[in-house]
Amino acid sequence: MALSRGADLRWLAQPLNAGRANTRGLELESKFPLKAVPGKAPAIDLRASVGRNWSSVASVPGPDNSLDQQSPLSATLGVDYKGALLSGGGGFVYGRGGPMRNSVEERSDSSDRRDLDLYVLWKLSGGSQLRVCASGLLEVDALAGGSYADAGGLARRDTANPGVMQVRAVLEAKF
Repeated sequence: MALSRGADLRWLAQPLNAGRANTRGLELESKFPLKAVPGKAPAIDLRASVGRNWSSVASVPGPDNSLDQQSPLSATLGVDYKGALLSGGGGFVYGRGGPMRNSVEERSDSSDRRDLDLYVLWKLSGGSQLRVCASGLLEVDALAGGSYADAGGLARRDTANPGVMQVRAVLEAKF
């Protein structure tokens, strides 16, 4: 991060890729249709994934000197049902937040992310269908903060974005 002082006594932060970083990651993903099980299983598909990331930026002293905005851990769980006239499903997403050191002077932190989304699809006559989706059902607030400290003092900024549930209905028609 390059910081410079403007003529009007404001500071300007500008992302800068100036150095080396080491990254490592592991990701596992699985999809499993219940119809693969012998017998009379419903038309349900299960899906799951988990990802773990590690990184360190050489020019930034540790701890927490990882790549900017990199989630150290993420996971998803989902289920989908597909019927002749009615389909639906949902998914849960988790992303771990935490502290991060962006430069010698700058630090940031963020809260964990948790999202739950659901959908239903009705097939109507004439090739039309109605899709209803609900997202952000957990209404979890997103909290983030950052600080800049040097010999001149400390500046801190905190933000809270409220979690909001959204519902959307879409009627798809073929002409």
